[in-house]
Amino acid sequence: MDCGCAPGGWSAYCSRKLSLWDSENQHNWTIIGIDLLKVEPIQNVHLIQGDFTEKSIKLNIQQLLAGTHCCDLVLSDMSPNHSGHKDIQHYASMTLAQSALEFFIQVGKPKTGSFLCLYFVGEQESTFLEQM
Repeated sequence: MDCGCAPGGWSAYCSRKLSLWDSENQHNWTIIGIDLLKVEPIQNVHLIQGDFTEKSIKLNIQQLLAGTHCCDLVLSDMSPNHSGHKDIQHYASMTLAQSALEFFIQVGKPKTGSFLCLYFVGEQESTFLEQM
């Protein structure tokens, strides 16, 4: 799952890599990309336009995960709108990172799932890393 996927680079990269790995075309994998912005269609990627932090969007994602109910990878490239103020940027990015981490805890594959996220460095960083 790619949170904050616009313009689609990471989702497209994952799709290409999984397609190469899946040489027998079993296609027993799903890539979900979500962003506030509209993203042009990407082969083998389910795109959702909306706010990842909204409950209805998270329910939509869980429906797409039906059958597996877990993700091997949650990638969060979500970034707040730039305010020009370092501390505000940090707190806003940590809120998005925390939301992605909480969702990963719910849907990440136990013991083998991976979580990767973007955040701006600041005073909440060490507390966030301790949660992981």
